[in-house]
Amino acid sequence: MPTKRVRNTGISWQGRYRDASGKEHSKTFRTKREAKAWEDDQIRAVRRGEWLDPQTSTITVHDLVKKKLSQSAKPNTRQARNYLLANLGDLSPIPITALRPAMVRSWLHVLETGRPWVSDRSPLAANTISMIAGQLRAILTQAVNDDVILRHPMRGVVISSASKQVERDDIPDTEEIQALIQAAYSSGRGVSPNPQLARMIIVAATTGLRGGEIGGLRVKDVDFFRRELHVSQQVSQNSAGPTAPKSRRASRTVPLTEETLAALNTQLRERPRGREETIFAAKSGEPYNSLAIGTQFKNLTKRVGVTTTFHALRHYYASKLIESGVSVSVVQR
Repeated sequence: MPTKRVRNTGISWQGRYRDASGKEHSKTFRTKREAKAWEDDQIRAVRRGEWLDPQTSTITVHDLVKKKLSQSAKPNTRQARNYLLANLGDLSPIPITALRPAMVRSWLHVLETGRPWVSDRSPLAANTISMIAGQLRAILTQAVNDDVILRHPMRGVVISSASKQVERDDIPDTEEIQALIQAAYSSGRGVSPNPQLARMIIVAATTGLRGGEIGGLRVKDVDFFRRELHVSQQVSQNSAGPTAPKSRRASRTVPLTEETLAALNTQLRERPRGREETIFAAKSGEPYNSLAIGTQFKNLTKRVGVTTTFHALRHYYASKLIESGVSVSVVQR
């Protein structure tokens, strides 16, 4: 029952209840009726298993994502959650207890059509939306598991899978690829040389490896004597580390050209790595995932003025194979 409290400022009533752990909570009201109604509501919620700690009602989506970012140990996860934090848009100030599926769907639509919080209002690519939405779903799932919120705010929300289709006009020609490689090796105004990116471009254009497969390429996967490499793992944008290739057919052996061998040899000479380690890695030593490679490549294309994507290098390689007479079924691997 509510407790009457008499002070110099007047009479008030305090409602009290205990949560499932036995901790007492209280709140003061102007009338006994208000205190009793609140007290009954809280006791009923505890009995039904629907009670939430009042302190969580002040936690916003921004607060939750920022907290999970600070707890992220993997560089790839930190990078993905940093990007999510920068693109929360209208979700940012919403309390997590008030977040609803319709709000998330609206946010996804804004990401696809144009972001008002960036100067050029540019939309995000499908694979980037898939990545940050996946991170948000994982964070909210943990919040449900920890009883911070009762129901998942993304229940029923469909995240469109990233499209890998590449327009024919976006497939670079040989001259454009050479220009990108040269630019990566060179410095510019406020831009340092990035020879590692240049070599990843060479590998992609001459082997057809996906970005995640290049990120997962280990020293032991390259046979310099037989002049070939073995695709046995990848580092995708949503994974915390190397995983198996996307399919059984994706595990394959690819021949290497003189240019590719030279690029890989130079990379290992300049940045020695152990046999089990990936050839290409960030300064921290962590392998690059497909998102990190794609982001670096996108910045390079803007500087050079070439409209293409890192994945389009795979299509460039495929087109050269078809021109040389290789069957389409083999190329599709």
